Amino acid sequence: MTCGEEYRISPRNVSYLFNSIITYLYNIHISLFIKLFNNIAFGKLFGKSGNSIIDDFILKRHLKWIPYNKFKNVEYLNEGGFGIIFKANRLNDADEEVILKCHKNLNENLYEFLNEWEYHEKCLDSDNIINFYGFTKDPNTSKYMV
Repeated sequence: MTCGEEYRISPRNVSYLFNSIITYLYNIHISLFIKLFNNIAFGKLFGKSGNSIIDDFILKRHLKWIPYNKFKNVEYLNEGGFGIIFKANRLNDADEEVILKCHKNLNENLYEFLNEWEYHEKCLDSDNIINFYGFTKDPNTSKYMV
């Protein structure tokens, strides 16, 4: 095409361009909607820890963030090589007794702990493995617990 030449856009090209723009805008809106929905739904269904790494892990593994104030009668039981063990009553319908484990260095070695979870998941069918329901954080020590 040279200067002064007329360029014609066929109705077919206009239709294609219009559809492309509509599809692009639709995809942007869908993607924004999904992000917004995930943030709202995630917070309501699973709770939020304030740590994006833990929140992402909770979402992918269908676990829960359990606020520390949902536990009562938290009592020290024992300390081992990997952490400190507490027992507590979880304030839910059954007011069930649970174990809370505060892993040593969990805050510093979070990635290592999350990687080890994959091994734990493979063993969940065993009667010898304790179920893992979610995370909490002791507000007094700022340490994460499982």
